[in-house]
Amino acid sequence: MKKLRLLLLSILSLLSLSAFSQTKVKDLTDSRTSNFLYPTTEVKNAITGFNEMREAMLNLEVEKAKNLSDSLVSLDPNWASAHLGQLNYYYTLKDSVKFMECYNLATSKLKGASTAEYHFILVYNPAGNLASVRCHLDTALMAASDDLQIRVYRAHFEENTKSSIDILLPAWKRFPENGSVNNALGYAYMKDEQMKKAKQHFEIYLRVYPNAPNAYDSFGDYYVKAGDKAKAKEMYLKAYELDNTWIGSKKRADEL
Repeated sequence: MKKLRLLLLSILSLLSLSAFSQTKVKDLTDSRTSNFLYPTTEVKNAITGFNEMREAMLNLEVEKAKNLSDSLVSLDPNWASAHLGQLNYYYTLKDSVKFMECYNLATSKLKGASTAEYHFILVYNPAGNLASVRCHLDTALMAASDDLQIRVYRAHFEENTKSSIDILLPAWKRFPENGSVNNALGYAYMKDEQMKKAKQHFEIYLRVYPNAPNAYDSFGDYYVKAGDKAKAKEMYLKAYELDNTWIGSKKRADEL
């Protein structure tokens, strides 16, 4: 999960982008949309693919998220947040040209977006800084307080560990078996030296996502901190076995 933080922080260092401050935000009052980053699209059943894309993003399955994102953009060419998976993908490939093209395209569609969508997309603004990222996430969270992805992202940009835990706990209490929330809490508790709680959350993540390389990679990080190098190596190698693009896991295993 620390890779997610590095990914988002690194986005901020890309080339600056021209302003688009004239774009208006659509404030939705529908109770269905008020607590989540609900897609503002007229396409029926788009919510399924949208949630699958965001789940893939949280699990660092960037190619899967990109493929889902491509499909969503095709379904509704005017839908801004359909581009989220593409943004993650192009950053991961270090394709700054494609990233900027995608970001420009997404922000050109923000008219009519919900408050949460609008501010969540602005998190990716390469002209921003850490303070602006937090501001956009805070605003998105106020508009969509139950949204898991927004909470996970906001927690990772919080410097105070206990505050990070406080941000995540409401999501965990509402969705106690959600993989990404448990993963984020595992890292937060580990950073706070609460290793027993950290292990419990990593175990839930692994149980819910037994085929996710990130679940094993995260558990590998836990065992490194716990001093169990043999177990850490086992976890890292399992992550690499599941997806051989996870060369970072293989490298860490080889270094143990």
